[in-house]
Amino acid sequence: MTTSRTLPVLSLALALLLAAGAALATPPQYLIVDIGVIAPTDFAQGNRVSLTGIATGRSFGNPTRAFSWTVDGGLVALPNPTSPARNYCVGNGVNDLGAVVGNGTTTSFGSSPLPLLWQGGAVSVLALPGGQTLGRANDINNDGLVVGSIGSGSVEYGVKWSGGVPTVITAQTPGGSWLRTAYSVNDAGQVVGFGIDPANAARNVGILYDAVANTAAEVPALPGHNGTLPFDISNSGYVVGSSMLNQGSGMPFIWSAANGTKEITLPPATSQGSCRGVNNAGWAVGTAGGVYAVPFLYDGEQTYALADLLPPGSGWDLATNTSSSAMGISEDGIIVGSGVLNGSVRAYALIPDQGVAALLQVFAAEAGDAGVDVRWALALPGGDLRVDLERAPAADGPWTVIASRVDAEALATTFRDPDAEPGRVWHYRLRVTERSGATYTLGELAVERPVLWAGGPQLGAPWPNPARDGAQVAFRLPAAQGVTVQVHDVRGHLVRSLVDGSFGGGEHVAGWDGTAADGLRAPAGVYFVTLKTATAVRTQRLVLAR
Repeated sequence: MTTSRTLPVLSLALALLLAAGAALATPPQYLIVDIGVIAPTDFAQGNRVSLTGIATGRSFGNPTRAFSWTVDGGLVALPNPTSPARNYCVGNGVNDLGAVVGNGTTTSFGSSPLPLLWQGGAVSVLALPGGQTLGRANDINNDGLVVGSIGSGSVEYGVKWSGGVPTVITAQTPGGSWLRTAYSVNDAGQVVGFGIDPANAARNVGILYDAVANTAAEVPALPGHNGTLPFDISNSGYVVGSSMLNQGSGMPFIWSAANGTKEITLPPATSQGSCRGVNNAGWAVGTAGGVYAVPFLYDGEQTYALADLLPPGSGWDLATNTSSSAMGISEDGIIVGSGVLNGSVRAYALIPDQGVAALLQVFAAEAGDAGVDVRWALALPGGDLRVDLERAPAADGPWTVIASRVDAEALATTFRDPDAEPGRVWHYRLRVTERSGATYTLGELAVERPVLWAGGPQLGAPWPNPARDGAQVAFRLPAAQGVTVQVHDVRGHLVRSLVDGSFGGGEHVAGWDGTAADGLRAPAGVYFVTLKTATAVRTQRLVLAR
């Protein structure tokens, strides 16, 4: 795995709070990661990424193999089936548990496709309905519901697999249209895909199918259009794809039940396009067309060409070729697609430079007879960063470096400070320095030695999650102390303060009714619940669906 630059550190849990709700910089910036290839002569394509950042696609060669990829674990080659043999395989969808679905074919151009499931390192061929010999699997949700199609051409039908058992989707819209191919499924069992209108075969019909209620409806087109091709649906109900007149050139759109169908502005020098992935916050990615293929990001307000968001000298071309794409986006804003790296088509992952991922997940201190144990956990490896732990006798300093690059490659690190004088309050913070020299201060806490913390403050996972109208979160304090519990959005803005005061040791519960500080309902999307005391910060992620 190679990166074009080091990762600047910004923590929603700490840095953004200390900056008093500083907004995400515009335009956003990213580092770009080469996902890699299985064989040295292969080229690679990135096709989708789960909400938690697991990517899939294919390493194209002979044989062609599907893969999974994560920031922490890198590229993992997935096996091809041997009975029946399929030497050309691709991963089309992946869930948060790492299960991948896709197709296996006998040729590089897709002959004799079979639907495949990779789980626990093994591959299996999904069953086909009686009389069927062809099929494709396009997506899988966290309940294991797989969607795709069977057959081909004019006899292709949408299908779902529940517990490995296939069922042809026969539900029709009120106008009589039905599903040919299912592209995406969310955790509520909502499915989107391409359908056919028996009264107008020239019209592309976007279908929204409810696998629980077994009902179907059309995804509305943009004004002046009569059809859509929807490719992805988020757990919060956002649908993205392309809208067009009949089967003409399309324009990217985003739809929700609350806001209807909205056109996404194209990046410069393009005339058509399609969205391919969307997350629960309504951030969407896709590819626009003109002379070249231009991958883009839509942040709910503005559209950016991905090539404009890369640092100089990355070596990647996402602007002047016809092979580039943006196919999926995770909850933390990781974008997956394909581009050209030094003349070769490769799969990439774009990792947000700031504001989306809470890089510093834990920062805590526990004092004892042997010293003060300072513990932190990063959401991403920090191997390209210099990490300094600093100590001071007061909040305003003077600060002294007491440890440098302690297990910088590890996600979680503990350092024991035996020199902190007992009976005094000591302050600790992290200083993180990029290779470029840019420096960030993360976290600041105070601890008196000796103090026995019995495990320190704890913040439980919000429940329910995803939530529709509100959620509860439990927290535990080892002793009486001041505590705040707050809700922030993905840009670090304070949405609601839930707790701010002194509490006794033991278990407590904070509730959020899903409204912002102004009393209005908070929009669907990803939020971060943060507990903060004088000695610790804890963060949990909450998805609000409407």
